[in-house]
Amino acid sequence: MTDPAETKIDGTRSVETANKETKKVSSEIFDLIAMKGKIGGAGPGTGECGDDREKHFLMRHSWNVSGSTDAEVAQAMTRLKEGLPKQGWKIVSYERNNSPAKSLTLIADHDEKKFGVNVEFWEKGKARKDNPPGLVITVVSGCFQVPEGETVDHY
Repeated sequence: MTDPAETKIDGTRSVETANKETKKVSSEIFDLIAMKGKIGGAGPGTGECGDDREKHFLMRHSWNVSGSTDAEVAQAMTRLKEGLPKQGWKIVSYERNNSPAKSLTLIADHDEKKFGVNVEFWEKGKARKDNPPGLVITVVSGCFQVPEGETVDHY
């Protein structure tokens, strides 16, 4: 585990600005997925990073979208794998994970935006017997410092 004191701070942002950027990144990813289906998940929230929880924070946004068939969701994963690099993302990994379901997982970073994304393809019935096929998306920002005079509102 990384020592919080050694965490790289990726610049200064207000929590409000980082929240808006996180929503924008998630929206751009949703547009690439281009799949109609049920969307779930809450909005972005702050997380801890760095050595001062009052000044340092990251944003995390986990959400999901279901598809009607495994083939439809597989096509969405292909669109992400091909489309993210065209938008400045670097694909770090695209392989099956070590979960019991061996879900296909895409991990990508956008150094300029200071965001990363993890996308898991949950095939029908593999993660849970009754689950529809879908994607589980987690967008995470870099570690930011709030502007002078502000503190982090953890939510």
